[in-house]
Amino acid sequence: MKKNFKIVPVFIPMLGCKFKCVFCNQHIITGHKDAAFKQIESQIEQGMAHISKDKPCDEIAFFGGSFTCLPVAFQKQVLDLAKPYIDKGLAKGIRISTRPDYIDTASLELLEDANVTTIELGIQSTNERVLFHSGRGHTVSCIFDSARLIKDKAFKLGLQMMVGLPKDTREIAIKTASDIISLEPNYVRIYPTLVLKGSSLEEMLKTDDYKAMSLEEAIDQVCHLKIMFDYNGIKVIRTGLQSNEDLDLGRGLAEGPYHPAFGELVESQILYKWFKYAIDQLIGKARAKIEINVNPKDLSKAIGQRRANLSRLRLKYPASQITIGANDSIEKEEILMIVGHEQLKITKLEFYENYLKASG
Repeated sequence: MKKNFKIVPVFIPMLGCKFKCVFCNQHIITGHKDAAFKQIESQIEQGMAHISKDKPCDEIAFFGGSFTCLPVAFQKQVLDLAKPYIDKGLAKGIRISTRPDYIDTASLELLEDANVTTIELGIQSTNERVLFHSGRGHTVSCIFDSARLIKDKAFKLGLQMMVGLPKDTREIAIKTASDIISLEPNYVRIYPTLVLKGSSLEEMLKTDDYKAMSLEEAIDQVCHLKIMFDYNGIKVIRTGLQSNEDLDLGRGLAEGPYHPAFGELVESQILYKWFKYAIDQLIGKARAKIEINVNPKDLSKAIGQRRANLSRLRLKYPASQITIGANDSIEKEEILMIVGHEQLKITKLEFYENYLKASG
């Protein structure tokens, strides 16, 4: 059976962006549009070679650059490469990613005419100070204006945010998440800031003008933000940069909270907090032995990498004999605690409500 590809990713070079954010290490390339066009064309051909008409992809997705920063003629050329596949029913639409300050009515009309269905904005933060010190080159109001323009035109809206940028704090990140929730995007990505070699952030690190987050800080902060988005019905499609050889081997990374399985670590942290909340509900009951039952698909994340969650729970509750196991009758949105002859089922929604209430 052929795999049903939902997204066909196509990476475009940084040909159009006039800014250099402190966390970016991609040098602006000029004068090589012909080579870039052939590279993009080749990627689309290779990606679409696996797609059949009975299982079309949802979108051909142009990543890796600020699409609407490209010259308009080049945008049209690139978008035209996807048109034959849409006309043949092999793809349902196109996704692009760009900057908030390169969105206006004219650019949206061009994208609409070219079958673009989703626009993803890299907003990173909704704090003026963070945007300024990160070299973003636009204001907070620009973010809100662009997002509303996109939604008014009935495009699907994706938003990217970062934690750990210069001058960022946990409170600022939570405010950014709240602002994103108010914009009601279709999905969100959350990235912890990494200090990439060759970036301005690396120089700031050397002069003590910036301090990178630890992995533990990043996991805990992103965990909190993901709970906020989940609770408000906004899908988080990625947490952390996708694993690649340069990052895995440390070649492109100077410092920062990188882990090839960052997303799984975040999910494990959510489950740990969920278990802790559930166990705390058992205070005052006989709890010498506590069995935690989860959906089989969540067992690996529930136990944690190197059994980290189980170890932490046993350390926190030394008087209890705690085990974590799989149970086919348990839904993914719930956990079951068994204490002697008593059972306590706690849904994710109940946990989220109480967690967010307790955290203010």
